[in-house]
Amino acid sequence: MTVYSKRGSTDARSDTFRARLRSLGQPIPDSLVARLDFARSVCSAFPDQSSWYVDMDKFRETINSGLIQLARSGIYPDKTSFLNGGNLFGEALSDSGLFGLVHNSAFTGGPLLGKYEFNGVPVNLAALTDGPMVIGLYDAGSSLILVDAAAILDTAVCRLNFIRYHEPEYLSVLLGKTSSASSKELIGKRLSSLVDTATIDESQAYLILEQLVGQKLETESAFIIGLYSAITLRSIALFVNYTYDPDELVHTLNLCNAIARSTVILQSAIQSEFSRMVRANHISPNGLGDYFTRHYNWLVLVGWFADMAYGDPLYRMASICELILSDADNGTAAHFRQYGLPHIGRGITRAYPEDQAVTSFLQIDANRLREVAKNVLDDILEHAGLPPFGVLHPDIESVFRKIQNTTFINQDTLPTIVWVMCGREYS
Repeated sequence: MTVYSKRGSTDARSDTFRARLRSLGQPIPDSLVARLDFARSVCSAFPDQSSWYVDMDKFRETINSGLIQLARSGIYPDKTSFLNGGNLFGEALSDSGLFGLVHNSAFTGGPLLGKYEFNGVPVNLAALTDGPMVIGLYDAGSSLILVDAAAILDTAVCRLNFIRYHEPEYLSVLLGKTSSASSKELIGKRLSSLVDTATIDESQAYLILEQLVGQKLETESAFIIGLYSAITLRSIALFVNYTYDPDELVHTLNLCNAIARSTVILQSAIQSEFSRMVRANHISPNGLGDYFTRHYNWLVLVGWFADMAYGDPLYRMASICELILSDADNGTAAHFRQYGLPHIGRGITRAYPEDQAVTSFLQIDANRLREVAKNVLDDILEHAGLPPFGVLHPDIESVFRKIQNTTFINQDTLPTIVWVMCGREYS
């Protein structure tokens, strides 16, 4: 069952908050646009899509023409087809203010906004103009974490517009079938029932779930959809509220940075666990890609719980439940639903009587969710014959603290990100 479509409606995009934000956008300089065109022209995927190459003749010509800069001198490979582009191609784009690679057989690139390093792993923040809108990914082939600022802003704007201004967004569908697409009053009322839950009892909790589903909870499917919808909406509302600032622009930046930090913590946890597994199993460099793919569900499971435990539990929990509700053909979501959510459920309900199980989910907050996630993460590792997360990765908590203290997106970079996001909205 597909519960919702993850794109905002035309009406939502024309509201005043989005209009005010769009007015901040500044076009990418023509010189950067030309360099992006070059990058697209020299990158290609092999027919089997297993890897990609750079036309080194074109690359060499463009370097010589001065369109693309290369800070360090080097000897260009003689081969016209340079597997995976090599570090030289990435360096050339980076030195020219761009990020670019081929991911899932398509070129992904855009203005490079920031370069960081955590735990010895480079992190690139870019506003991607091409490719799928994926907020963040860890590229095992190049040991690189990529964070897409345009996708982050798109997510932040949707949440802020929905929670702060009660404007319709794709999330409106989670409020129930009776929700009017133009009823700000109904959106506010339904959201309030999910946030102000300190005094609700089990019968009231069930009533909230029935409103979200639009029917009696007579089937397991209806109950699960109602519960996931409630957890998603409550987590999003609390997430937006704790980043609140009276200035909507500051509020937007607060949300963007919270999402960016959560993303980098998630990908850093994946990278750290992957590196540990590679060392423990003596995987050769040539086998890294296949090894990463085979163990991807485990790596993401660890990463999700690490982010909930040490990063942003509200943002991550909502994102996971959204993915599950979307009914996408996603093995990672199914893996989490089978091995992760039951543990979380037991942890959340443990402090409540048996007849208050639903109430316990509708009263979850960041601190409780973080505590549960830490315990579940260690339990999952123990079940796999491994020590607790902090022992398995002894330096990772200090890395996470460094990430939490980093500002990734600010008022100087926001205009470029807005421009790229708006261009992708209508593409």
